[in-house]
Amino acid sequence: MTATALTWHATAPRGLRRLTALAGPAGVVLGRQHSGALAPIRLFRPDPTRVGVIGGSWLTALIVFRCLGVGARVEITTAMPSRWADVGQLAGAPERVAVGAGGIGRALNPDVPTGSMLPVLRLNDVGLGGSTESVPLGPWETLLTAVGTLTPTTAGVLTESNVVILQRLSRDEAEVCAATLHLAPEVETKLSQLHDDMLVVVVSGVPQFLWFATTPIEEQLLGQPRRGDRAPMAAPAR
Repeated sequence: MTATALTWHATAPRGLRRLTALAGPAGVVLGRQHSGALAPIRLFRPDPTRVGVIGGSWLTALIVFRCLGVGARVEITTAMPSRWADVGQLAGAPERVAVGAGGIGRALNPDVPTGSMLPVLRLNDVGLGGSTESVPLGPWETLLTAVGTLTPTTAGVLTESNVVILQRLSRDEAEVCAATLHLAPEVETKLSQLHDDMLVVVVSGVPQFLWFATTPIEEQLLGQPRRGDRAPMAAPAR
């Protein structure tokens, strides 16, 4: 697989609506390798895809921004819709975001065709009180289940996921994660030692340790990388 090279540019707030990001077949970029090379993650595929995220809502918000940047439509189910009310506007794509509470539904316009150039991200925000129930998915549709704290009860999210994205875990969480994903003891130890600016992506049982590659605009909207929940998003200063 050939990775697509990406270049980030700073822009004035008024130019946010014109920002786009290309992922190509390589995937969505969340972080960099230790060498500094970008590390794309295949969050969207021809087959239905499930992604499990164990971390704070800062990470979940970053993933939503990046997915919007590659042209995805995003449906967010959460017990706290107000936390996500402005995400579409701030990303310059309010018509591609639907936010609701309760059980997962299909709030996006079903008449809009889904495909490689217009995939769908369905975010189940368990970390803010959402339901862990699953939903049927079609091609180029991804269900992202975000869990704030990993327990034996929520560990099923890991086994059901094609891609697992982790921030720093407690020792108890790391033990559950390693046992569920059959990770080596040295990996289990590292999971509880990650810095705030680090993440781990596990695909097919293989962990990849990465460093976040945030842009100045994202840091202005979301703040610096952190393991805990983010503050409410705010528009960039003019």
